[in-house]
Amino acid sequence: MNERYKKTKKGIQELSQDMILASGIKNDKGVLILSAGTLLNNQIKKKLEKRRINEVWVYSEEEEKNVQEEIPIKKMEDIKFNKKEDTSSKTVLFTQNKKVVENILADVEKGELVSLDTMTCALNVLMKQFDSNTKILQAIEHFRNADNHLYTHCINVALLCFLMGKWLDMEKGKIQNLICAGLLHDIGKTTTFEGAKQEADEEKIHPAVGYRMIKKIPGIDEEVLQGILMHHEREDGLGYPFALEHDKIHEFAKIIAIVDTYDLLVTSKIGKEKESAFKVLEIFEKESFGKFAPHYLSVFLRNIANYYLGDKVYLNTGEEGEIIFVNSKHVSKPLIRVGDRYIDTLKDTSIYIV
Repeated sequence: MNERYKKTKKGIQELSQDMILASGIKNDKGVLILSAGTLLNNQIKKKLEKRRINEVWVYSEEEEKNVQEEIPIKKMEDIKFNKKEDTSSKTVLFTQNKKVVENILADVEKGELVSLDTMTCALNVLMKQFDSNTKILQAIEHFRNADNHLYTHCINVALLCFLMGKWLDMEKGKIQNLICAGLLHDIGKTTTFEGAKQEADEEKIHPAVGYRMIKKIPGIDEEVLQGILMHHEREDGLGYPFALEHDKIHEFAKIIAIVDTYDLLVTSKIGKEKESAFKVLEIFEKESFGKFAPHYLSVFLRNIANYYLGDKVYLNTGEEGEIIFVNSKHVSKPLIRVGDRYIDTLKDTSIYIV
């Protein structure tokens, strides 16, 4: 059941819960009061009625078949996992089980109902291959240039959510939900939007669309849905779709916002060179003030930076060095040993990692 979203005009009385606003709404002074991508609810409907706004543009689901048919739920027994432990290549095993997760994402994209147990089982099989933080980060880096960028990005975010759950000492069930939210956070980008003016419109709409798609999965936890819906909200209230601030944003969304941004910054795309990990950390330190939750950001940056302790790096001077210390207050500026001398990149700003 392939779905797309068609832009249609509806009267206020025709609006229903979870419809998605297709065009922004301004007041009589030209000030934007609701942005495109807003998920409508009864409170917003009353707000529109109070302002005497009679019609709005919304996205409605358009199905290829007019007749509603019951969709069978894909269960664990329908999915084949590679659980072989004595493989000679961990990379091959990871690739095979990563493909299973990608197939599940493809099923969700097509509108098929995938059971929560199936999704959890697939993620567990993937996670069990790793017995340390290092191996997870190595796997993420290894598959950065995979063919399906969206699916690879979703899996990377799920893996990073797993690490964040561990670093924050979350209980097992909560980590499972966080991983699911990370895996599905961008699933709304797989939908076609008829009438969207530009790519920016689709970008702002995808959290609400993803929320609606995943809400159909039986037994899905509300915190998973909130993580998907709010992952583009920012602490300063300049995010979307609701422009929420601080404690109004769900904790899963705060975490996904950080790891999502990190993975996008370090991912190599066609025509664009990927940033070095320490350049990305520097971008976070300089530009994240007020955008991301400070506690979660501090935990993430500190642990990511420590991953590179002992690594060989290349400097803009053409020299090769080794990272021997990471300053917890300035994680992007490590102490580097080059031969028999030490370079403190926090003090000597002319030298940096390339």
